[in-house]
Amino acid sequence: MAEFPLVHDWHLAFEQTFHSLFPQSDLPSSPLGANAAAQIAAIQQMLEQSGRTPPYPKLPAGRPLASRFPAMKDFDAALQAYEASDAYKAYQQEMEEYRAYSTMRDALWMGSIADLIGFIHLFHWDVVDPARMASVRGHLLKMVTLSRENWVRIQAETDNGREWVPNTRQTGIFERLRVTDATIAGWHQFLDASEAVLEGKRLIKHWRFADKGVNLRRMFEDPRPFDPVMIAQGSAVLPYLETGDLVSGDTMDTMMRVLDGGFFAYFIWFN
Repeated sequence: MAEFPLVHDWHLAFEQTFHSLFPQSDLPSSPLGANAAAQIAAIQQMLEQSGRTPPYPKLPAGRPLASRFPAMKDFDAALQAYEASDAYKAYQQEMEEYRAYSTMRDALWMGSIADLIGFIHLFHWDVVDPARMASVRGHLLKMVTLSRENWVRIQAETDNGREWVPNTRQTGIFERLRVTDATIAGWHQFLDASEAVLEGKRLIKHWRFADKGVNLRRMFEDPRPFDPVMIAQGSAVLPYLETGDLVSGDTMDTMMRVLDGGFFAYFIWFN
């Protein structure tokens, strides 16, 4: 994971969108981070003064309705009296505080979304060290080998105490994630499919092409600028299209089924 970004030149994405992750740095976008920090400090001060998150203020009871007054001048007088009351003045003050709080809160949220959009916008990374890309593939293949070895050792255990990843005779720490014979078989099916894809023996199906697939090994051995949007769109995978055995959606459906529908949870857990 560390070597993959080092294959590419992604300094623009880093400089323009990583100010929140590195607030003490001197990036070109650091003023955005400083502004967000000031907003956070203002919100914290507001919460400390109020002792709680400002709720949306409720309009005080007693507001006159025009239908209650036969003459408009009587309604105007009643409304003026209502708006001059202490309860209504307190409501206005609370409303001002709530508007200030919600404005800063929304700005922080929208700023995070804007940074993510900016990162995606700059997601066209040129290759600067292609040799590292072959190394990344080697690491991924080694992960497959080590995972198989890991399961040999897990299944050889005979105790049952404080098991992070249990075998079928042990009890794990996650009640909802079970390890059965089918689970282990499904995981090994995933390892086999991953190895075949990394070796170029099986192709990844792309939604745009019915009779061809993407040779992932060639993407590692002959890397081009990394652009996930164009990969999804199809243009970036054209040099790697081949005819051959595909890893289709049916393969994934099978693994999801044997892993109780929680493939990604098991993926994180087992790794």
